Amino acid sequence: MAHKITENCTACGTCIDECPVEAIS
Repeated sequence: MAHKITENCTACGTCIDECPVEAIS
């Protein structure tokens, strides 16, 4: 399931471990 990064994103990096395909850059 895809997740969209919103303007609320503070680039904290917490979601990187949750991303199963390492699509976050």
